[in-house]
Amino acid sequence: MIETILVAVDLEDPALTDRMLAVTSDFAKLKGAQVTLVHVESDIPPAAAIQLPDDYRDQTSSAVSNQLGDLVGTLDLPAGAAKAAVRVGSIYREILAQAEADKSDLIVIGCHQPDLADFLLGPNAARVVRHATCSVFVVR
Repeated sequence: MIETILVAVDLEDPALTDRMLAVTSDFAKLKGAQVTLVHVESDIPPAAAIQLPDDYRDQTSSAVSNQLGDLVGTLDLPAGAAKAAVRVGSIYREILAQAEADKSDLIVIGCHQPDLADFLLGPNAARVVRHATCSVFVVR
């Protein structure tokens, strides 16, 4: 049974995000599930971090939280059925960590069309699929 759904949101791809939210909304309404939208910010290399203002991470996280809050509002779900989370670090590791923290039954993740780098390095979606302890629904 699906009671909790984690959606890995890529704010830089609004079209893919819209498709993922539509799928998530359908699943959540069908099952009465709770939803968490998560966005993972990459770590900033130390050499670059020293050139940024001290409150850069706080400002960025605040802006991302606001964007996720707006997306939560677009879901056709009852009030309180969805929340947002912002994490920092390795994308696939943080998605899996949030899924574990939420005890997610389903992860919804988007997948871009693969290019040569994906075949050599492995895309985040493929890593999530390989390492997740719950079901994963991949949206293209």
